[in-house]
Amino acid sequence: MKKIIITLAFLTFSLIGFAQKTFTQATLNELVAEYKKDSHAFMNNRLSEDFRYINPMGAYQPQKDFLGGTAQNIVSTEILQPVIFQSGDLAVTSGVHHSVLLDKDGKEYTRDVAATYTWQRRNAKWLFVASQQTPVAPNTFDEATLNQMVARWGNDPAGFVKNECDKKFIFTDGNGNSYNYQQAVDTYTNAVSKIDKKVENLKVWQSGNTGIATGKTIEGYKFKDGSSFTYAGMFTYTFSQSNGKWVLASAQHTDFRDTKEADEEAIRNVHLKEINSITKTRNSNDFLSCYAQSKDIIFGPYKNKMIIGYDELKTEAEELVKNNPNPSPDTFSFSNWNIKINGNTAFLTCLQTTTKPDGKQIEILKSDYLSKINGEWKIIDHR
Repeated sequence: MKKIIITLAFLTFSLIGFAQKTFTQATLNELVAEYKKDSHAFMNNRLSEDFRYINPMGAYQPQKDFLGGTAQNIVSTEILQPVIFQSGDLAVTSGVHHSVLLDKDGKEYTRDVAATYTWQRRNAKWLFVASQQTPVAPNTFDEATLNQMVARWGNDPAGFVKNECDKKFIFTDGNGNSYNYQQAVDTYTNAVSKIDKKVENLKVWQSGNTGIATGKTIEGYKFKDGSSFTYAGMFTYTFSQSNGKWVLASAQHTDFRDTKEADEEAIRNVHLKEINSITKTRNSNDFLSCYAQSKDIIFGPYKNKMIIGYDELKTEAEELVKNNPNPSPDTFSFSNWNIKINGNTAFLTCLQTTTKPDGKQIEILKSDYLSKINGEWKIIDHR
């Protein structure tokens, strides 16, 4: 009887030992659960002294890099589509390691990596001896992705910047002012309650973990003080994918201007620059930059004649500035602007009022015929 009991005990011990030596799905689940419970304790308990890790960036890290610090805030973690190989005391697991974690602000984010983990049984204990992780194929960045982010941006501006912008985020507004992540968070938190934001003429590109979107944005701002404001601008947004999540890395706006309105302003500015440079700043180069460098331009009348061609105009302008280096004492104002644009040509008329130092005023009807050359308006005929 005693012999039978001893034999049964030996058999039971042998079965237990065999179960411990076999690396199964249950074994992997137990190790993953241990990691989730306390990742810091797991590293100290399971990493072998010769442990080596190749991270998703392709860099090698030894055991000592993982023994300090604190435990990660893990909501859930699992190995998807796992495959297990075992040969004696050596086991290899392969799959996609999917984790949901909390950042320092308590917000959830997802991390997915393709992972190959190597385990070795030493002194009746499975140790983690090697790990290699590779980024999984990036999530698609398309118009639907952007539109979903735009909706969240509008509904909760401050929350969007906090949770969906990179910590190195930079925003450049239509006036050329730049704001960093914290400045954007503070502005939205303290001033903006909602943005009715929509995008038009959208174009999206993706290359790996980088996405770029351009188009026109129309934004109806609702401020916490009850005021409102509508903005229209052209945008370029740059996104990066981090831990399986698309975040906004930078944003730049250019104030939207209707093409006709912008051309009209540019034409007025050329006319004003032309008169100011020759009468006030006495800068012949600025004056000449308003004209096309053509033998066909016409200016006048000047000295009771018409000046024909850029070279003759250049000679007369340089002589005038040389002989009259001081600014004119007269003041000039303009009214009754009338601008007609047809493609790359334009005709301008306006009423110039010249006020003399004694207060006497002289009114002159001015006109310019202009041509758009390489994107800039140049005077062809000035009367």
